[in-house]
Amino acid sequence: MFSSASTTRIAALDTGKELTWQSVTLTGISFAITVAALFTGYYNYFLQQTADAIGEEANAVRLGIGPYSEYGNGREGEALQVFIQRVYQHRDEQRRHQQLDQSADQATPSSQPPAA
Repeated sequence: MFSSASTTRIAALDTGKELTWQSVTLTGISFAITVAALFTGYYNYFLQQTADAIGEEANAVRLGIGPYSEYGNGREGEALQVFIQRVYQHRDEQRRHQQLDQSADQATPSSQPPAA
């Protein structure tokens, strides 16, 4: 994705014409929009994975398959408890993944030790 965005930016700047502040600004804005779309798509991908996993859990509990196959008639409450636990696990996993990505984005290497 970054290579694609960079290639587009280089191609836009390499027109053989004189560079003006308008063309450079327009190219910079286009590149920023491409990068923003990249990050949005990245996070939406993982959100969609979580939504799909929760949907699979809902189908499994409704059909009584997978981890819910041992809960027969009269034990729907227990199956529902397991379902809720598994949904919360999926949500927590998504939240941890998002926090790891955010902390990695915010971490900046520094040559100086932290102030005491």
